[in-house]
Amino acid sequence: MAAAAAPPRTFAARLAGLTSDPTLYGRPTTLDASAPGVQAAALVDHVRSTPRDTAAASVTGVALRGFALPSLPVRLDPGQGTVSLSLALVGDSVQARWSMRSERVHWTRDSATAPSQLGDIVWRVVSGVSTVDVAASLDGTLARPRLAVGSNLDRVLAERVRAVAGEAIAGAERQLRARVDSVAERQAAPVRAQVAALTTDATQRVSGQRALLDQAQQALEQRLRELTRGLPGVRLP
Repeated sequence: MAAAAAPPRTFAARLAGLTSDPTLYGRPTTLDASAPGVQAAALVDHVRSTPRDTAAASVTGVALRGFALPSLPVRLDPGQGTVSLSLALVGDSVQARWSMRSERVHWTRDSATAPSQLGDIVWRVVSGVSTVDVAASLDGTLARPRLAVGSNLDRVLAERVRAVAGEAIAGAERQLRARVDSVAERQAAPVRAQVAALTTDATQRVSGQRALLDQAQQALEQRLRELTRGLPGVRLP
């Protein structure tokens, strides 16, 4: 049985405005290119008095190298991701950006490290992060460029820390409430038992007194009947 044919792969490129005399041509040079997982574009504008050159490219499905977090028993394996690069040069001013993004990162805990409460907290924090975005930017002039590096890990880890801390606080509150309820139950149980005993005794006493009152009333009514028996015009119920 013949193997299934691989899907076609499309490559495309377009170059326009390439000239040795941009001023005479009057339009910038442009380049567009695409390939499976690759996009690129560039513009070279030397028509104006201030030259302007821009370029951008992105590559998807790039195998990104993993690394261990400093001073922590945790390793990050980004897997495959997207790498992007952009550059703009206007006169002597430069703006450049490089970024790496992975949406299916894998965290690995170093099993050789002795377990610790701090390690458990760190693992709970980082293991919930699934996307990593790292970027470096360069701007300023060619003579004095400024470099900045940033990542979403700072923000995401801060959010995860707050979430884990909230879970820990809620758990501690539940444990404290359970302990307080247990202590209160132990303290209140004898009191409730004593109150129940007093209530039962009081009920029995009231029932006994009521029975005595009923007997006295019946005896009194019987005595009155005996005393009034035979008297004309007097009838007791």
